[in-house]
Amino acid sequence: MRNFNLKELLEFRPDQGTITFKDNPMILFQAITLDYLKDELIRSLGRDLARGVLTRFGYRCGYHDAKIISETYGKDIRFISLGPIMYRWRGIGKVVIEEELQFCEETGHYLLKGKWENSREAKYFIERYGKSKQQPVCWISAGYASGFASGFTGLDIICVESTCVGKGDDCCSWEMRSIKSWGELAGEHLSYFKGDFSFKNLQTMLAEDRSIDIHRQLTQLVLDGKGVEVIAGTLGEIVKCPVLILNKNLDLVTGFNIEEFNQDQINFFRNYLKVFLNESQQKDTYSRQVTRIHYPSEADPEFTFVVSPIVSGAKFWGLIIVLEKRELSELEMVAIEHACTVSALDYLKQDSTLETELRLKGDLLDDIFSLDKEKYNYFAKKALRLGIDLSRPHRVLVLALASEGGKNRNISQEFVVEIVKIGVGPIVESMVPNSLVAVRRNRIVIVLCAGSTGVLNDLAKMIRNWVAGNIPAYSINVTWGRECLVLADYRISFEEAWKASDILKNLGRKNEGIGFEDLGIYAILWESNNQEKIEEFVRSKLGSLLDYDHRHKANLVETLEIFLQKNCNFTETAAAAFIHKNSLKYRLKKIEKLTGLDLSNEEDRFQCQLSLRFLKTLNRQVGLPV
Repeated sequence: MRNFNLKELLEFRPDQGTITFKDNPMILFQAITLDYLKDELIRSLGRDLARGVLTRFGYRCGYHDAKIISETYGKDIRFISLGPIMYRWRGIGKVVIEEELQFCEETGHYLLKGKWENSREAKYFIERYGKSKQQPVCWISAGYASGFASGFTGLDIICVESTCVGKGDDCCSWEMRSIKSWGELAGEHLSYFKGDFSFKNLQTMLAEDRSIDIHRQLTQLVLDGKGVEVIAGTLGEIVKCPVLILNKNLDLVTGFNIEEFNQDQINFFRNYLKVFLNESQQKDTYSRQVTRIHYPSEADPEFTFVVSPIVSGAKFWGLIIVLEKRELSELEMVAIEHACTVSALDYLKQDSTLETELRLKGDLLDDIFSLDKEKYNYFAKKALRLGIDLSRPHRVLVLALASEGGKNRNISQEFVVEIVKIGVGPIVESMVPNSLVAVRRNRIVIVLCAGSTGVLNDLAKMIRNWVAGNIPAYSINVTWGRECLVLADYRISFEEAWKASDILKNLGRKNEGIGFEDLGIYAILWESNNQEKIEEFVRSKLGSLLDYDHRHKANLVETLEIFLQKNCNFTETAAAAFIHKNSLKYRLKKIEKLTGLDLSNEEDRFQCQLSLRFLKTLNRQVGLPV
């Protein structure tokens, strides 16, 4: 290799203005220009990014030289020693090998140690910047060595400069290993040498700076308490396009240049996005990705909408929709994401405020129901601070949610609080302002500033309609107690409303709005202090059936109830009980035999009906087996 002469591979053709190195075009320029390039990169990008660019530049130079050598002389490993010779011929410096090469193609092991003498890179760096405090500075050299060895062997090889004249060491020493040989130590330097390595360009960095400015601008709006209305307007000014913000129910909240959206487009989005939301809810996750949706209209074929969800954690708040009148840039798409992020912050801020208010109102409820007359004036002043005037007539309402089948699974206090925030609270505030809404034991308690039953019925109907339209898998009962004119009335009104809610639950009645005083005999029974007498009556009529059902896991009581509900119609009862008529007749005879009752007798049927209602009111308490 000592006789290698680069001149043999070079061909100068000044008449054609070309220089070739083994048929590969080359350009000859002064070394000082490379120094200037390094200086420009450091000043423009900073040392870390400049190091990456120049390391990559050196890597490519070494890699292509290795390809020329292997194509000219072959891939015999002895020709790898041409790398240092090529390095010297190029005028970069002198390479001194300090330890013999260790290379095993089968295992992927590669190890070579040496140093660079007369490194131009180190000399220039000291002249221009002084000694480096931390990093070695022979970036092109390290890249060239890595590229040549990688190109020749086909391995990913990294050259690491351990000492450097440019940072005050006695010499520029280095060590080359394959990534496999480096092991975990490769990670620190891998980004400079990996084939897919790339650095951000200036345009990207400027765009990121602008993106940060936009995010700060939008975030400041939330900090200043401006809300999503101003966020929509600011985003519209940034992207120069109309903007809509929809809530989680796809209702329009606010926007920018809303008039540019026609109703057909809005309806299309509601239908389209319902599918998107259903899929997201089933997966229990929401994509944060900005999505383009083309509006399928012959009249407006060029219209495209950009949609991005407003999400915080796993919580979905709504959507931002932008009418893309022109193709939005990447930076503008990022601005939409930022707007979603800060909108989520605004919703979280409101959410936190609502939760604090609910907690305070819940504490006030405890105070009011405590019946501490000595503190009435204190309670009254505390209530006024929350907008509640206890000197005016009120009624206490209890709202109880139930899932399908009457099972209360999935009804956590957090879920009930969410219903208050997004539905019940706004409805009460719009219909009867200055009322108190709180949550107690998974039920919603309202101290309503109204005495009229007409208002109660209207409010109950609106709440039931909202639940049916927004959470159809649930039903809700709205019950209320007596009118509150003095402090003592509040506790009684609350207890009556709560009892009425329990009675409806025990009776299996759903989606009703009713006062305690309207429950008639059920209210009387609930108020009765002689529960044992009532139970004794029930057992005298149905005890044998209850015992039989309990022992044999049968359902004769249920069959009797259906039969009476269907006015003793055999066909309808059999259909409702999912049994044959003959089976029904057998069961009814069994019931008559066990109870001694005659179901053809009107009085006996009445006694059965009354006992069944008593049973539900008692909720099958002590002494009544389930």
